[in-house]
Amino acid sequence: MIKFKRKLRLLMSDILPPKLYMMLAYAYIYRKKLNLVKPKLFSEKIWWLKKYYEEYQKELLQLCYDKYTVRKYVKDKIGEKYLNTIYGVYEDAEEINFDNLPESFVIKVTQSWGKNFICPQKAQVNIDEKKELLNTWLKEMNTTKAFGGESFLLTGKAKLMCEKFLVDEKGKIPEDYRIYCFNGKPEFIIYDINTTNADGTHGSNIIRNVYDKEWMFIDVQMGRPNNKQEVIKKPKNYEEMLVVAKKLSEDFPFVRVDLYNIDGKIIFGELTWIPMGGNCIIEPKSFDNYLGELLDLPDVKLHF
Repeated sequence: MIKFKRKLRLLMSDILPPKLYMMLAYAYIYRKKLNLVKPKLFSEKIWWLKKYYEEYQKELLQLCYDKYTVRKYVKDKIGEKYLNTIYGVYEDAEEINFDNLPESFVIKVTQSWGKNFICPQKAQVNIDEKKELLNTWLKEMNTTKAFGGESFLLTGKAKLMCEKFLVDEKGKIPEDYRIYCFNGKPEFIIYDINTTNADGTHGSNIIRNVYDKEWMFIDVQMGRPNNKQEVIKKPKNYEEMLVVAKKLSEDFPFVRVDLYNIDGKIIFGELTWIPMGGNCIIEPKSFDNYLGELLDLPDVKLHF
């Protein structure tokens, strides 16, 4: 049912005028009218930013949304030591020589959300089936117009990128730290628990805890339930993570910087400008208002 609703929203974003889609989608999700003239809530300002990024920062976002081309941006900002190892970039899955890949790896469509083939054990994979799936994903992302009002992120030139399969010293797939940055300043961190199973499949019963800059637990919910009893220790090099996030966020009014911290080594994950496509229910509502106060929007005129 959730997948059907998502597909329906994507279809609506393709066939409806942009402003009408925004108004209807926001009203359906939040049960209130979207204020695009003087947005105050964070949930409102995120939808305003969809149009802003398209009109004023399209080329930069296209560069940074692509999982391969963003590597140059990251290298220029903070250095390549924070980048994960890649094994190859391909325009077609038939170009991939799986015999030359290590036993574990990850293949991603460079312009996509969630289209990742996580491979913990190559010997157990049907290579021909995976090639077919990867090419299906690639064709979909290079032809789709329906992307929840964010199709401007797509260039039609997505590729496949194979990178190192990340695990910690215990062999566990690590969770990432999602650092929310407002006007170039890290303000709080989301840490999801149980997002990925050992076989690489998407986890169920995901817990989402929120922490302030001082790593104090905030009893709020952002799209998923939290659990105060799940104690997450502050990383020893936490201050370095904040410095990295600050440098990577300085060109954007708002961005979420996703970082891994594996046994003390910080590795860049991705940049996200519209978390959950702007569909994240924030509870309590006062926190939505608080986040809105943190975010100063650019003083520009948008053409809806």
